[in-house]
Amino acid sequence: MRRHRFILPGIGALLFLCICCGLVVGAVFSLSSRHSCSQAIGAYGSDVTVLQEQTVSNITACGGNVLVLGHVAGDVTAYGGNINLTPSGRVDGGISSYGGRVEVAGLVRGNVSSYGGGITLDDTARVFGDVKSYGGGIAQVPGAQVRGDVERDHPSGFSLSNLSLFNPPGFTFPVASIIIWMLVAAALAHWFPQRTLRVGEVMFSALPRSLAIGALSWILGLILAAILALTIIGIPLTIAIVLVLVLGGVIGNVAMGWFLGRLILQRIARGEHSPVMEAMVGVAILAVIESIPFLGAMLGIFIALLGVGATLLSRFGSRRGRSTPLRRFAA
Repeated sequence: MRRHRFILPGIGALLFLCICCGLVVGAVFSLSSRHSCSQAIGAYGSDVTVLQEQTVSNITACGGNVLVLGHVAGDVTAYGGNINLTPSGRVDGGISSYGGRVEVAGLVRGNVSSYGGGITLDDTARVFGDVKSYGGGIAQVPGAQVRGDVERDHPSGFSLSNLSLFNPPGFTFPVASIIIWMLVAAALAHWFPQRTLRVGEVMFSALPRSLAIGALSWILGLILAAILALTIIGIPLTIAIVLVLVLGGVIGNVAMGWFLGRLILQRIARGEHSPVMEAMVGVAILAVIESIPFLGAMLGIFIALLGVGATLLSRFGSRRGRSTPLRRFAA
């Protein structure tokens, strides 16, 4: 029962981590968008209108809508707002909307892109570039002219249809990932074999506790790093926190892969095998598994949380865990 008492806190911490990551990303995005608004036409939270006889260079609106009746010599960008280009409007650059819809009835010499919204091309629309929707649909009325490509749910965008859960055939063989992980595993198995194995021991002997501590460490670490990054003095601490989290995740992944590689190699051929070979084989298999749509990503997150928790509990491999099948297997 002592082990199971950490399961619910671990799951709760994992969910809280996802929420906090979203808040941190949203805060950074909000700060960057505010800075962008201060560099161009458009105030934060207000609408922008270009009159029919008016000519402006660039438009950046944050939290407001954009209505173009006249001429924009540059680009039009909106964060969290809609963009409406009327038949009399003209944009010499491109149109980009983040979280809003785009309606084009005039002339656009560049590309039209929507991230998280939809695009409507009226019968008077003329677009010289590409029209791409990242997470939304494209409604093209007969008569609308597009010289470039029209791509709905572009593969590099973020939408439910692009998530691996909803696109099982999206698996690609991770050649680069396998090579990188094999090199990292070889280095740890060669220079820090005992510390790496001790982290693995703690991962298995104190799994619920490692998971809970790892999740809380990621939560507090990311929040603290985001706060410290706003000050010049805190930048070194931010870098140190991020390095600890990344290093813990890497060691945990290698330790898990080492155990997996040794198990597989002994199943295939009895006898002694090189620790470096065991670790390389294991992380290569893990890299392939973690590339499986959705489920692989969840496994990667689980190992990252578990690895950070075990790394901190073992003090970066300086302390052993309790007697476990892993230690007896590694002996």
